[in-house]
Amino acid sequence: MAKEMRVRATHEKAARLFDMNLDGLPINGRNAELKMSWGFELANGFVRMMSVTDYDFDFLRGVAARCEADFNPDVDAQVVRMEKLKDVDGTDSLWRKVMHTTLGTTSDDIVHISLIDGLASPDRSVFLYTYSASGDTELPPLLDGHGRNDNIFCGSKFTPLHAEEGFRELWAGEIKMSATISRIISVIPKWILRRFAKTYFEGGVPSFKDFAAHSEPLGHRIEERGELYSQMVEGLAWTPKTVQAQSKVLEEWQHDQAIECESSCSTADTITETVQTPCQRTPRCMSSRKVKQPSLLVRCGGFLFSCHSFYISF
Repeated sequence: MAKEMRVRATHEKAARLFDMNLDGLPINGRNAELKMSWGFELANGFVRMMSVTDYDFDFLRGVAARCEADFNPDVDAQVVRMEKLKDVDGTDSLWRKVMHTTLGTTSDDIVHISLIDGLASPDRSVFLYTYSASGDTELPPLLDGHGRNDNIFCGSKFTPLHAEEGFRELWAGEIKMSATISRIISVIPKWILRRFAKTYFEGGVPSFKDFAAHSEPLGHRIEERGELYSQMVEGLAWTPKTVQAQSKVLEEWQHDQAIECESSCSTADTITETVQTPCQRTPRCMSSRKVKQPSLLVRCGGFLFSCHSFYISF
């Protein structure tokens, strides 16, 4: 239950960040060659960042290069260590992330990494979130010479580009810096921050693309985690028209079943049961009598569930 409610809150928070006006951020830029736009803001101890990048290689490899967190040092030179502390399930885990930035800051953060596969939903996207560990998580001692940010929240939204091979990654982040890191950042001139931001965003694209498109270890990892990525292949087969038609069916079905659903189970029970055994379990709210269910998706209490994937779309 705790995991489901944590991921739900994370997804809701991400919607606000994804709606940020990139051009409204005080430090921003575009690179037509990289097909990238980015923005950066530093204010009141917070860093807010956003980028939109179009890539021209395989969607699954792009998602996997971000999702498989132990590869982070291969795509970001500022990440010097990724250590898995706990696996909640195949799409949710706890990590220690150690960074040494080009601005001279050093951080040792404990973060959740959660994946939501929404390819078969109207969003037509996969969501990946990296965010500070919840308050009841036992944290390891801080590494010597490092700070720990008060709060980290970063999200990526991967959307396939059907007009051409490739995908779009919308990335947004908000970090409440520790007092030590904030003091260091506050004395850096704006022109240096602009140079840093440009290097951080634009400089990371070639290395990410090279690793994601060509890494053999990444290809082996995708094969090892075949169940997860094969479900994304199924989702990629859905066209926007198919999703729209299925969504209409779902809305009609939801209307017919809403009263029965609300009277026989809680939303929390439905989330828990569906996520625990997504391919086999039928939510209690659908078991009191036989109904004609949509063939692939089930919507209940405002939530959209896939009977053949591990995602929840809110």
